[in-house]
Amino acid sequence: MTAYLDRETTTSRSNASLLGIVSTILLLLAALGIYSLGIDTVSGRRREIATRSALGGRPGHIMMVALWQTVLCCLIGLTIGTAVVVAVSKTVVSLFALSVSFDVVPICLAASSW
Repeated sequence: MTAYLDRETTTSRSNASLLGIVSTILLLLAALGIYSLGIDTVSGRRREIATRSALGGRPGHIMMVALWQTVLCCLIGLTIGTAVVVAVSKTVVSLFALSVSFDVVPICLAASSW
């Protein structure tokens, strides 16, 4: 009995470790995508930033203008992603007749914590 339990918990631990590694890689890729979006936004507005700076714009204001588009794109992506996750989760639960309580609030809280 002890050997069986050891074997089963080892499999679960291996699966959890693999899930953690994959999740970490995906999180790093998402962060890299957001970083590249910011770099693309700033490089595309290079002349506008230089003009604002030459005309005496405050550095903080120039930074806010440059980063606002990136933040807006991230918020739109977060909203669309959350809506897709909710729709797909409800579809999967109803498709397989699973008895799972589904609440949108924890998903929104988890998404907003990032």
